[in-house]
Amino acid sequence: EVLSEPPRLRYLTGALFPKNFDYSNVEALTKNELEAINNLEKHDIQDNNKKLNDIRDEFSSNKEIIDDTNDLILNMTNTFLPSAMGFTCCLSRETGQLTLEVKSGNYHPESFSYIEGKEKKEIKRAYLRKQITKDLIINNNDFPKSKNSTKSFMVYEQDNKILELQIRNRSRKNDKYKLFTFALINKTESDSIRINNSDIFFQVELSLSCGDDQTFHPLPNKYISDLTDDEKINNLLFRKRQSYALGHGCSVIWNQITESGPHTIQTSFLPRYELKPVLPKVFEGINLSMHHFSKREKRAEMFLTLEKLVNYHDNWIDNQESSIKQLPIDHVEAADLNINNAKQCSGRIKEGIVILKKDENSEIINAFHYMNEAMLLQQLRYNLPVNKWKVDSNNRNKLYINNRELPDIDRFETWPDWDKEKKVNADLGCWRPFQLAFILMNLKSIVDNTSIQRKFVDLIWFPTGGGKTEAYLGLTAFLIFLKKLKKKSSNGTMAIMRYTLRLLTNQQFQRASSLICACEYIRTQNTELGENNISIGLWAGDALTPNTRSSAVQRYRKLDRGNTKNNPFLILKCPWCATEMGKIKGQIKGYEKVRRPSSIKYLCENTLCDFSINHLPLNVIDEDIYQDPPTLVIGTVDKFASLHWKPETHKIFGISNGERTNDPPELIIQDELHLISGPLGSMVGHYETLIHELCSDRNKNHYPKIIGSTATISRAKEQCHNLYNCGIENVIQFPPQGLETGDSFFSYVEENKPGRLYVGVTTNTGKSHVMSQIIVH
Repeated sequence: EVLSEPPRLRYLTGALFPKNFDYSNVEALTKNELEAINNLEKHDIQDNNKKLNDIRDEFSSNKEIIDDTNDLILNMTNTFLPSAMGFTCCLSRETGQLTLEVKSGNYHPESFSYIEGKEKKEIKRAYLRKQITKDLIINNNDFPKSKNSTKSFMVYEQDNKILELQIRNRSRKNDKYKLFTFALINKTESDSIRINNSDIFFQVELSLSCGDDQTFHPLPNKYISDLTDDEKINNLLFRKRQSYALGHGCSVIWNQITESGPHTIQTSFLPRYELKPVLPKVFEGINLSMHHFSKREKRAEMFLTLEKLVNYHDNWIDNQESSIKQLPIDHVEAADLNINNAKQCSGRIKEGIVILKKDENSEIINAFHYMNEAMLLQQLRYNLPVNKWKVDSNNRNKLYINNRELPDIDRFETWPDWDKEKKVNADLGCWRPFQLAFILMNLKSIVDNTSIQRKFVDLIWFPTGGGKTEAYLGLTAFLIFLKKLKKKSSNGTMAIMRYTLRLLTNQQFQRASSLICACEYIRTQNTELGENNISIGLWAGDALTPNTRSSAVQRYRKLDRGNTKNNPFLILKCPWCATEMGKIKGQIKGYEKVRRPSSIKYLCENTLCDFSINHLPLNVIDEDIYQDPPTLVIGTVDKFASLHWKPETHKIFGISNGERTNDPPELIIQDELHLISGPLGSMVGHYETLIHELCSDRNKNHYPKIIGSTATISRAKEQCHNLYNCGIENVIQFPPQGLETGDSFFSYVEENKPGRLYVGVTTNTGKSHVMSQIIVH
């Protein structure tokens, strides 16, 4: 390989730099970076270099030394420009011969000439790659014998460039297995104030293989007494997926062909892992149809289905519990924790079914039917393709749309995914088992606002795309209908949904808008739900939506005149019929200026839409939200900081002029809970006390229910307690885990389908981390 540019600029990863390079003279660093390194690392680097120089002469091939004071090699892997890399692995005490392969490349500047046509041309400076390959046979006698002792082997030495392998013994006297660190070190001496590319080893690889009849052993775990509950549970779930090596300054990969362990371990600066999809289970003989559950005449069939589902769950728990006897003793405690959690969830699910069956004509069962109807309508309408406006052939200034037939829940052939040949709908209109189980599990806490379960923080923990949103949207719809049925005049905000990122807030607002439109449509068709409309509001601040009506009107005019490309009204299609909205071919569609007060409302212009006469129940203007608080408010966590400065925001919580004038919100949903950590978590935690108080009515002993949602989290109980001061014992993670990862009652890992490929990049030659990110992107 011949490079026209320095290899350090071409390759961002897999490089080892001279070990004694003076970091204060790195020409690639900015002034600020230099100051940071000098201030934070200067003394450590000087101390390490001094120690390295003191023992440098003692390193020679096959000579063993002992250093109990500091693990210098590992320090060298963690510096900004590392001079070492390697890994730690575990071997049997009877391990015999090992084969170690080292690969690398070294570039040196050359002048080249070449013929172009009839002319001879020259390249004054280019970089020619030299391949370095070294195979080493390591016998049992070659390993360092005592703890912290090392042995070194020469890999490459030419033109004052030195690449060395060091083996370090990390074993304790009575350990069953031997623990070793294998490290490659660039021991080239650099006397230049700049980095010479020829002194750097690129594309460094280290591979270690044992004999065909032997394998590497898993790395030892921490003592069981030192583990948290989360770590104990993870050790239980992943006990069949062991870790066989730990990388230093790099990652490690291995191919485990047999159950006993891998034969080969090698380094990687671009590790990859395919995470197989986690899919919801489908149970034979159980039809979780939203259409069936919405019909009062099919109530008996519905209860049989629910009871069959919970029986399946109980049988699964019994099978898991009986398998505990086969586990090693170290995993029994974690298994008991998981089984007890599953039993608690099962008991709450059964309690929810009993509540539904208690009274055939109660508001509770009717709210459940309405909820299923609303969720079905939401799925049908949200998945409609955009109904686009077109220019009329006779008059270019006139727009028209294709007034297609809209889905009817009782006519399956109108559903978007209807299969005409099989006469079935492919995917829409069915609950995933964990979604329905989560709703049933929380019925008690929604129905009874004095229930002890109001103190529980129920956390939905499911992979991205698994359906978490449907679960908490269903619970929201149930709460709305229940309050409407209990009190026709119910008004004000009943649920608050929060996000940390404005982009997520906007996306979920559009999705939740379909549900609220479905709820409002159902309300207009049923007088028992009262005359006060059901609405949704986006409370996200002036950067995303207008704070004031005057600002909204001004932005509307700018959008109309074409003076801005930003659409502050966000909704680009009707959430009910999917008709295109916004600035379309020179005209504004779907947004209407109204008077008294002057503001902007949403009005679909599709004559077949149920919201072409009455405004869509959507609010994105802060002043409108304060005047008439929406039933569901979606906002970002930072927006709640205005509670201190704007008394009008208290109306969202049913408080006006310091007096309680309406019921407070009863449901708080925090999506993407894992993002609320660190300094942000500390800040949000302060506001949680205030929000919880505003949502509480101490005179009636009413308190809000908190729901969390995340796809990835660790130490969830501690985090939820720190945020909400709810008590670690009151944090319930759902769905409950079993005894093995990927084998939950409500979900399974599909090994035969492609999953998400995660790729890590360890950059160590870039000018800065930011520049490395830009180049990788």
